Amino acid sequence: MNEQVVKHSLVEIRSINRIYYDTNGKQTVALQDVSMDIKAGEFISFIGPSGCGKTTLLRLIAGLDSPQGGSLLMENKPIDKPGHERGYVFQHSASSTFPVENRRR
Repeated sequence: MNEQVVKHSLVEIRSINRIYYDTNGKQTVALQDVSMDIKAGEFISFIGPSGCGKTTLLRLIAGLDSPQGGSLLMENKPIDKPGHERGYVFQHSASSTFPVENRRR
């Protein structure tokens, strides 16, 4: 018997937008109409060039920032503040070592 287990969406992101404004009023669109589901037990990665919105999306999921449109839900509840069930670790890439940099000479 081949039973498929359907996992529910742990995080639901629907049509979110995030725009930043500098001191002169110039706008930078960080995220525009982004939608996705993250299912329970999934491992995901956000990969892309600098400035494409990866950190902005992670900050929104962590509840550290708010979208200017759309909705973010975790277990069918709005994400509107940081929660104990989510973690966010700040890491500066210059302080990271990679295997090729960490080997003995």
